[in-house]
Amino acid sequence: RDSFTGSGISWIEVSAENTAFSSRDGVLYSKDMKSLLYYPGGKGGDSFVIPNSVETIGAYAFYSNGNLRTITLPSGLMTIEDNALGNLQYVTEIELPASVESIGAYAFSASWDLASFKVARGNANFSAKDGVLYTKDMKTLLCYPTGRKAVTFTIPKSVTVIADEAFYSCRDLTSVTIPETVEKLGYQSFYSCINLSSVKLPASVTEIMDMAFWDCSSLSKVSYAGSEEQWDAIAIRYGNDALTNAQIVFNAK
Repeated sequence: RDSFTGSGISWIEVSAENTAFSSRDGVLYSKDMKSLLYYPGGKGGDSFVIPNSVETIGAYAFYSNGNLRTITLPSGLMTIEDNALGNLQYVTEIELPASVESIGAYAFSASWDLASFKVARGNANFSAKDGVLYTKDMKTLLCYPTGRKAVTFTIPKSVTVIADEAFYSCRDLTSVTIPETVEKLGYQSFYSCINLSSVKLPASVTEIMDMAFWDCSSLSKVSYAGSEEQWDAIAIRYGNDALTNAQIVFNAK
């Protein structure tokens, strides 16, 4: 389904005789209109309301769209697949309906103007606080919007996991405070946060996944709450030179 990405296609037409796929207004769907498979990147217009029949937004369906400024998700939407709404150029807000049950990997990563998430009241799986997307129990921080303009951020104390690509390319951030509840920093979690200069890291962290701090070229200071011995015991995976080469202040308050 990522076959069309970057192609510049503006319209897709499917024969009425096709038993697997359908199209409406140039957009590609499954035959039953329950899955939106691809919204053409070259299609004109700056807003789109997804039909109420749609339950799944397919992988890469809107990826890298450079025209849309608003996308309205339907009230019966259940699944947002991998990269479905990633790398959007101008969308500033995404509101998840109460029906959403599953969000795939990197679903919203690097959507440059995206400043805020909202989650409809009654959603049993997800929540938003101050525009940031979490699981319902606030234990996993799923996505910090790339376009959020704050320069500092303190992660809530309920959080235990920072998801893969959670802060991907958040270039306004200069300082992040991670609470003592966090145990794991996901794959590419702070990837290309190029202005991030300081991080407060708790002693509770046991694993920092591959490239969590890749291309964090400004990172100069890590205030670590634990001892040097505890630091050495953290499983720090590949591609975190920006972290390990920074000044590490041990037993930081």
